[in-house]
This record gives sequence, structure tokens and C-alpha cells, in this order.
Amino acid sequence: MARLKSPELFWLRRYPWCVASVVVGLLAFAGAWLIGQRIPPLEAELRQRTDEGEFALGALAASPVLRAELAYVREVTRRIETNIVDELAVDVNYGYFYSLEKRTQARLSDLKPIVSSLPDSRSPYKHVSFSLRLSGSYEQVAEYLRQLEVGPRLVRVTNFSFRRRPALADSGQPDTVALDLNLDLLGKR
Repeated sequence: MARLKSPELFWLRRYPWCVASVVVGLLAFAGAWLIGQRIPPLEAELRQRTDEGEFALGALAASPVLRAELAYVREVTRRIETNIVDELAVDVNYGYFYSLEKRTQARLSDLKPIVSSLPDSRSPYKHVSFSLRLSGSYEQVAEYLRQLEVGPRLVRVTNFSFRRRPALADSGQPDTVALDLNLDLLGKR
């Protein structure tokens, strides 16, 4: 092997183990720096995977509750679907209001459908609108409203007005209340 004579290689000739140690140290430093650059993304991925695992464990632990809630939601959806009105079944729709009249003893003097001019295309359901006029004692009219509220049909009152009609002076009849009501029933599209 030929002797190295150049002055640049003096340290290599004189201290080979030191030079080798420095080179290995520089390579180790470069490797540690490269690995250190990959740690934050790996930690973020580890956190994400840990969160996903904890969520999956929580879902597994809560599966009986989730099944019960799903069954409840399905039952409520089934009840809603069975109580949706059909706009074309006029006799059934009118019968619903007249059955409430019989139960509450309020007098239903005017009932008519309202033709809706602006259907909501985003909703899977249709609003079937009605206008009605009730009269009777305050208790009868209030009970009719309560029956509408708690009944099987899904009702939204859009407009109403109350008026008190005083009884005739010598009739012995109590004062009556008149209620004009506009409402929407949830219907099939």
C-alpha cells in the first residue's frame, strides 16, 4: 500500500481511530436528526390510532345501549310513518277532526283544506294544511287543542285566533269561545 503524503490526509494517517470515530459520530448525528424529524408525525398518527381504538372499545362496551337506542328510534320512526296523513284520503283526514269534536264536545263549524303553494322540496314529507273554526266553552276548546297536540297525527299550528262570545243576558248559557285555527299535518310526499 502506498503511503499517503498529502497534507489534507495528515489527520487520517496520524489518528485513524479518531477520524473513524468522528465519521461514525457524524453519521450517527445525521441519523438521529432524520429520525427526530419523523417523530412528531408518528406521534400524531399514534394519538389518532389510540383515539380510534378507545372509541371502538367504547362502542363495543356500549353496544347493548346502542342496540336499545336503535330499536327505540326504529319504533318511533314506525309510529311516525303509520300516522302520516295522505292528502288524497279526504274522508280519513276530515274524520280525524270530527272524531276529536265528538270526544271534546267542541263544535267544529268550518273545516277546509288549504292548498299549499310553496312545497318544500328538501323535506321527505309534505305539509297538508287545514283551516278550521271551533266554538264551545273554554274547557271544550282547550281540550280539543290538547287532543290535537297529544294525538297520533303530527300537527303544527301555523296561525290561530281566539275570540270570546258573551252569552245572551237571559239565556243562562255560559260564555263561548271561538277559535280559528290554521294547521299543518305531516303527510306523505
